[in-house]
Amino acid sequence: MTPTEIAELSEDDARALFRRYRFAENGGEPCCNYCGSPAAWTYRDGKLFKCKQCLRQFTLTTNTPFAYRKLPFKTILLILAQFNIAYQARSAREIRRDLRAKVKNYKTIFVWLHKIRSAMQAWERRTPLTDEIEIDGTELKGYIRPKNVRGEKDHYRYPFGAPDRTLHVTLARQRSGPARAWVTKQEQHPVPLFVEVVDPKAVVFSDGGPWGDIRFHCALKRVIHEQHFYTPEACTNWAESGFRVLKGMRMIYRRIIGNYLDLYAAQLTWRLTHVSHSQDDGFAALMGAMMAPGRSPMAGYFLKKKDGGSKRRCQIVDETGKSAEWSPPSNEERRRARKEARRQTGEPETPRLADARSATRWREGFEFMSAAHFMDNPKAMPLSPGVYGLFLQSGERLFNLAGYFPDPQLPAWDHGVWRNGYIGQGYSLRERVTAHLLGDIDDSPFRQSVLAIHWIAATGEVGDLRSRQASEAALNEWLRREVMIGYKVCGYHRAVEKEMLKRTAAPLNIGDRTPSPFGRLLSNVRQRFREAVVAGWQPAPPKNRPRQRR
Repeated sequence: MTPTEIAELSEDDARALFRRYRFAENGGEPCCNYCGSPAAWTYRDGKLFKCKQCLRQFTLTTNTPFAYRKLPFKTILLILAQFNIAYQARSAREIRRDLRAKVKNYKTIFVWLHKIRSAMQAWERRTPLTDEIEIDGTELKGYIRPKNVRGEKDHYRYPFGAPDRTLHVTLARQRSGPARAWVTKQEQHPVPLFVEVVDPKAVVFSDGGPWGDIRFHCALKRVIHEQHFYTPEACTNWAESGFRVLKGMRMIYRRIIGNYLDLYAAQLTWRLTHVSHSQDDGFAALMGAMMAPGRSPMAGYFLKKKDGGSKRRCQIVDETGKSAEWSPPSNEERRRARKEARRQTGEPETPRLADARSATRWREGFEFMSAAHFMDNPKAMPLSPGVYGLFLQSGERLFNLAGYFPDPQLPAWDHGVWRNGYIGQGYSLRERVTAHLLGDIDDSPFRQSVLAIHWIAATGEVGDLRSRQASEAALNEWLRREVMIGYKVCGYHRAVEKEMLKRTAAPLNIGDRTPSPFGRLLSNVRQRFREAVVAGWQPAPPKNRPRQRR
C-alpha cells in the first residue's frame, strides 16, 4: 500500500483494511486476544467484539502496539505507509509536513515512529541467523554542539568531541537474509549474544577485529583489511554496505546517538532484511510486526511522570555481554569528568560564568602575582582573555584620603594586607595589566585615579608632579611597592567582570557602575587634576601601534 492509495480510502475502508491485517491468521475474522479462540461475536457497530469462550470484550487494537490510540485508522495507516516508502529513512518532521492537515503535533509523529521501531526491534530479536554471516562494527562518535567558534572545521574532534557519548553498532548480517544489530561501548561486547542467535553450522566472516571467541562456537573466516579489501575466502562487504545505510540515516535524522540509537539500529536491520521486498510486501511485513501481542513501550511516552510517563534509555550491551540501560551524561556529569581529568594531568581549570554569579564561588580560580614580579617579567602573565583585580597595600588609607566611605551592600575584597581597588577585563590579560603598571595615565584610568588622589591629598609620595616623565616614573615605583595583581583566565570575561562589580566594592571603578556620591567625587577630582596638572605637561610621545583590521 502506498500513501496515495491509502489517502483515497474512507475511514470505514481503512478500518476494514486494518481488520484484514489484524486477523490475517483467521481469514480476517475476529479472534480472541486472550484465549486465542477463533470464534467471537461482533457488536452492531462493528467496532467491538466478544469472545464466545472466555466472554471477554476486545477491539481491533487490544493488546497490540496500536492500543490506547487516539488517531483514526486512516491516519495511522498513512504514517506507516509514509515510513515504509523510503529505503533509508524519513524524518518525523518530513512526515508531519505531509500530514499537517491530519496531525498537527510533532510529538505525535515522533512517538508513532518510535513505536514502529520498537516493533521492528521485537521482530529482530526473534530472528535467528544461519548459513553465511558477516559481522563487523562501526563507531559513532559523540558530539557536543559548540559555541560559534571561528576556524573550527571538525566538530567531532577536541574540544567538541565527546568520548563519553561515543557508541559502537555491531552488525551481524546473513548473506541474502536477515540481520541483527547491537549497540555497545566496544564492538566486541555482543559476542556472547551473537553466539546465542547464530546456528552452530553457520560460517562467520569477519575482519581483523576482536572476534576470535566465535571460533569456539562455529567456523570463522577472517580478512585483514590492512592487507586486503577481500580475499577469495572471506569478505565483509555485506556488513560494510549496512554501515553505509546507517551513515545515510545519520544524515537524515541528524542526531541518532542518544536514548534511541538501539531503535535506529533495529530500523537499520529491518531495512537490510527487507531490501529485496516490494512496497506492498514491505507494508504487509510492517503491519505484521506491528500486530505482535503486547503494549508498546513508547505508549504514553510524553505523559508526566505521575501519570506513568518516563524518559527512555538506550539499551546497550555491556562488557559482560548483558543488556543494560545507558543515557548520555548530563552537563554536570561531563563537567565533573573534565575537572577530574584536568586535576590528574595538572592542567588549570577554566572557571565558569556560573561561578562568577555565585555569591560564594566568584573568588575561586584567581592567581596572585606581585607588581614587582610582573614588571620584571611581564611574560609571567598569560595572554589569554580573563578578568583581573589590582590590590593596594595602603588601599584603605588611599581611599580615605579621597573621601571614600564604605557601602554595607558592597563589602571590601581583601587578599591578606592588600585591599582591592580596581577590577578590569580584557582579551589579553598581559596587555591590560601592562597598561596599568607600565603605561601612562592616558591609557589607564587606574593610574589617573591614583595620581589624582595623591595630588589632591598632597602626600608627596609620587614627586612634585611637575613633569610627565618624572611623575610616571615615580608612580611606577610606587605601584611596584604597593600593588598585588589577582587574575584568572575565563571566557565571557565581560559578563564575569559585571558580576564581580556587583559583589565587591572596588572603589576606583567608576565607569561601569551606577552613579554614586564617591564616584562623582572621584570623577570631579580627576577632572581638576587634568585641568590643573596634566594640561601643563608636555604632550605624550606618539605611540607606534601596529595597524589592526576591524
